[in-house]
Amino acid sequence: MPFIGVGVGFLNTKFGSSLDPDANSFITAAGITDPTEILAINQLVIDLKAYSLWDNLYAIYPFVGGTSNSNSYNLKDVLAFQITWYGGVTYSSNGVIFNGINSYGDTGYDERNYEISSDTHRSVYDRSTSADFGAQIGCQDSGGANQRHVIYTNYSGSYYMDCYDALDNYGRLTGANGGSDAFWLHSRSSSAAGAFKAYKNGVFLQQSTQPVYGTQPHLLTYIGGLNASGVLSQVTTHNLAFASMGASIPDNLVDDYYLAVQTFQTTLGREV
Repeated sequence: MPFIGVGVGFLNTKFGSSLDPDANSFITAAGITDPTEILAINQLVIDLKAYSLWDNLYAIYPFVGGTSNSNSYNLKDVLAFQITWYGGVTYSSNGVIFNGINSYGDTGYDERNYEISSDTHRSVYDRSTSADFGAQIGCQDSGGANQRHVIYTNYSGSYYMDCYDALDNYGRLTGANGGSDAFWLHSRSSSAAGAFKAYKNGVFLQQSTQPVYGTQPHLLTYIGGLNASGVLSQVTTHNLAFASMGASIPDNLVDDYYLAVQTFQTTLGREV
């Protein structure tokens, strides 16, 4: 049931006992005091659990609070994968904005330690429309087939989503982006043909036509740029308002995931 009908005074004094425990842990760690943000975070957690998505998400970054500290915490587990920010990142009520030069976030998330190559997803909520050559989230390893796992939402007017592909032949999904301000998701449920899929705002875009080969990158995932064998590359200029990593998102839950994230953004008045 939605968490509604409480006043600011109640939130300031008693919200802890009325919130979902995971939401409360995040709100406390991130120092969130704004009632609207508290309500939005709590409803996001409630929705993700109600839609049976919570267990598939290993790292969830809602980018709220307007400070480097509040924007660094992982909603799924505040003790894991806290982002370390570098360079000229701007923090606001709209999330985080990167400068395209030296700004990025190191999530401390090495997917090879937590995922398997046939069961994975990445998502970002992008509020920007400008074309750049930046990666919103990702890493690329050297040697051993040049493993990649990355989302570009507006690389010269096209989206690119790569997942563990040796030569960008079978593990790449790409097309005209139709505007990068959207919730972008790619999900891979197996190595079989058709199991790697791309979505925009919950709408299916395309799927792999061949089996997807390659092994996972053995690097820490960056947000706001690409971790290219330990070197920051392709830094974006975009404004991100959400990101997640973890296991695959089942086809029948993709629209629910978008609905949960879009409701969260709408409550905060920063939806696109």
